[in-house]
Amino acid sequence: MPPSLIFLVEFDKTRGVTGTLKMDIMVVEKSVIFLFWINIDKPTKTIKMHQTDCKYIVKKETKYKGLERELRDGGWFLIDASEVAQQFFYYSYPDFERKRCNACNH
Repeated sequence: MPPSLIFLVEFDKTRGVTGTLKMDIMVVEKSVIFLFWINIDKPTKTIKMHQTDCKYIVKKETKYKGLERELRDGGWFLIDASEVAQQFFYYSYPDFERKRCNACNH
């Protein structure tokens, strides 16, 4: 897993900083890169994006689904939010449906 920081802030457009919001970020050459998890699920032919603190992110891989690697039923991958990173998975699985997690609203 790449190095990450926890960035805690909640921002309201009219009132400014009002509370906390958890996000993982990675600092690379003085740039900030936002991270999220992508779930490749081969049996359902879906690609689902999740925020880093989503309750559905697995903590360890299973017999058929990898963590940072692909197994028989797919895998979970931590990627940055760049268009290039996302397109890599979309091009690898062109017939898979793209979804967003209902729990974390990513």
